[in-house]
Amino acid sequence: MDWRQAMTGSKRLWLKFLGGFALANIIMIGLFLGFVIVNRNHLPALRFSVNIALNEKVRWLQRRFADGHCDTLVIGSSMALNSVNYRELEAIGLKNVTNAGAWALGVPQTLRLLETILPRCKPTTIIYPVYFGDFEPADAGSDIDFAGIAAYLARPEAGGVLDYLAETDPYDLIHDYGKARGRLRKGRSVYQTLDFDAAGSVMLAADHFQIDVRRWEGYRFTSVRINDGSLRAFGDLVRLADTDGIRLVVAETPMRAPVVPVLGRDKVRAWQQAVAGICVRPQCRLVEMPPPGEFGDALFVDFAHLNENGARQWTRRLAAILAAD
Repeated sequence: MDWRQAMTGSKRLWLKFLGGFALANIIMIGLFLGFVIVNRNHLPALRFSVNIALNEKVRWLQRRFADGHCDTLVIGSSMALNSVNYRELEAIGLKNVTNAGAWALGVPQTLRLLETILPRCKPTTIIYPVYFGDFEPADAGSDIDFAGIAAYLARPEAGGVLDYLAETDPYDLIHDYGKARGRLRKGRSVYQTLDFDAAGSVMLAADHFQIDVRRWEGYRFTSVRINDGSLRAFGDLVRLADTDGIRLVVAETPMRAPVVPVLGRDKVRAWQQAVAGICVRPQCRLVEMPPPGEFGDALFVDFAHLNENGARQWTRRLAAILAAD
């Protein structure tokens, strides 16, 4: 065999290898496409962050904003997501309550999200439920693609098959799909539920909730640490609402009775004073935390998150204060 025949044989082997590789990729793409089409009604949201709750909330908001109504906008972390019963707000005349809250959004991320969604939503009232932990992670959420969220919200329709093919890593999609199906099976009896109600809130079950003891006693493993960056972002958020002529209500959510004494009354009060120094009338209405013990343990799922009964009671209390203003 001369060198020409050797080269020809080598080319044929490479062509077979490349052909097989291309065929394997075509098959994999076909399988992925089939998975997306078959499960299109149960797929997780497109990824804008590692924060699954934020991704799902962005998808929900995109559909919500299609009609342009969000007269009453709720913003914030899981304190907003899990603490606001929209029916209690509607009972005092607040309209089109829209909850944009999601897990683990500190003040800086809440500000960025608010800036992102205001072009799609023109509220007359913003309600911002807060607790001390929201003022800690000034640098958290750096992975959030706010530009991608803005582009997604601006589209009349989004989240189709082509979006998943163009923007989603197959591994992430399948991983998130499994997680989403697991949450769906467990319902509202777990912290991870994302069962949005008509306003985008998530009411945690009062009965048979799977309480995590470490979360229940979580105040023993944390402290009040307020970040200057978070306070600056809070000031920017207050000014943004004032500039746009939006009534801003900042409401401190309740905590279990033992929490404040363990954290330190002076430290908690220092946080409250920092918030009060920025949230001043007429630009901002501050509703302080209920006294420790006003909300009993039966109304909580951990040291700071309310169950559905607690959320109803706290929102009713908040609504009465707002109605009296």
